[in-house]
Amino acid sequence: MNLNFRVTTLLTATLALLMMAVPLQAGPSTLPQKSPAVPGSFADVSGVYVIDLATGEVITDINGARPFIPASVTKAVTTASVLCLKDSAERFVTPVAALGKIKNGVLEGNIVVSCTGDPTIESRHMGGVRGFADSIAAGVKALGINRVKGRIIIDEAEMGPCDIPSGWMDEDLTEKYGAELFGANYGDNITVLSLPACTTSPATPGLEIEKAPGKRLSLKRDRHSRKLKLTGTAGKSRSMTIANPLPCSTMEAAVKSKLADAGIAVEGADIKPSNHTELIYTHVSPRYVDIMRSLMVRSDNLYAEGMLRTLAPGEKRQEAIAEELDIWTDNEVNLHGVILEDGSGLSRSNRLTPRFLAEVLEWMAESLVAPSYVRLFPTVGREGTVRNFLKGTPLEGRMVLKTGSMRGVQSYAGYKLDEYGTPTHAVVVMCNNFKCDRGKLRATIKDVLMEIFAPEANPQEGYAPESEDEQITD
Repeated sequence: MNLNFRVTTLLTATLALLMMAVPLQAGPSTLPQKSPAVPGSFADVSGVYVIDLATGEVITDINGARPFIPASVTKAVTTASVLCLKDSAERFVTPVAALGKIKNGVLEGNIVVSCTGDPTIESRHMGGVRGFADSIAAGVKALGINRVKGRIIIDEAEMGPCDIPSGWMDEDLTEKYGAELFGANYGDNITVLSLPACTTSPATPGLEIEKAPGKRLSLKRDRHSRKLKLTGTAGKSRSMTIANPLPCSTMEAAVKSKLADAGIAVEGADIKPSNHTELIYTHVSPRYVDIMRSLMVRSDNLYAEGMLRTLAPGEKRQEAIAEELDIWTDNEVNLHGVILEDGSGLSRSNRLTPRFLAEVLEWMAESLVAPSYVRLFPTVGREGTVRNFLKGTPLEGRMVLKTGSMRGVQSYAGYKLDEYGTPTHAVVVMCNNFKCDRGKLRATIKDVLMEIFAPEANPQEGYAPESEDEQITD
């Protein structure tokens, strides 16, 4: 029996049963307006595209040319683009300098931190990136400075313009996963908001929080402002971990605090710029390839946006995306139906086709950077957002997949591996507008992959609910 037919039959039959158990709910379509109406059949809300890398044969193509909202499998394209255009050993560099003459232990000028979009400074997810402010204080002390007449200036000019990508929802902007990328990023751009005092940890001076009455406690942020709006009352003391819209202020406060601990006063006077420069400290990030491994395993949106911007340093995000699309046009990958608005996949305006993703994966598997790229993906049944997926099946440890999930979206993209860890197939599964339970959907996708790669094994009945951190937006 033809594999495409077997897979389509399995998809249709399985979801038909799921749809009987879970009534459809009315709501706006998340597919493009020109897409057909979505019936209660899995095959009509899904795309599956599999390429045999040894022969180049497409062994499964179900809706391969249809554009889908991809969610975080977009990160597989971002990281592929960076490996194509940049040296994987490259790093973000953040120099810190004293601008002004130093006389009798007094800096007659400012301390300037020149930020270029490094998303890892003081991140809890990477080794060797903590102690940023301590290192600056040690460098200032080493120059014999015990007083700074001017200010601590966090200079983000070299980063270029920053804004919130089209398609990011207002509800994302205060969530940890919705932390926005800036020139200066600090501590993953998240902070803990304590209520009812409205204080933050770490300290973020200048963060405005507007309070409004309401029955339900909620926190919102307008995309054109860094001000937060708190509605309702907390009652007893509580805390919320939120996206920090002013990481430059957090960074400045941390540097001031460490200087004060070292006995170095910062007077804050307005000092005219000086041509006299003394290097205080140079902060160097982990290698790009290590940052990308971390973001792919954990599905880190902030890291992904930072890596996207390396494609066009100092330019707008749209220029970086243009560079990205040029890479795949030059590599003769089919871009029909592709729309990209960000590097993380958080934008609901993104559209990728299963065919496009699979062709990117195929091209990367044949490239000189193939080993580095394949190692970026988490291994199914063992780590990251797929540590429970396909666990206990013949495919455990034999696939590496990037996941993508948000409301009404579930995607997978990556590789089937041989016993030596070499990719044998490029694999893409994308689902939009499903109404059934997500756990049951994932179980269905598992059965589909088993049907393609291990048809002799009987799929396990039922499904195991996945851990909480695998069910959030990624």
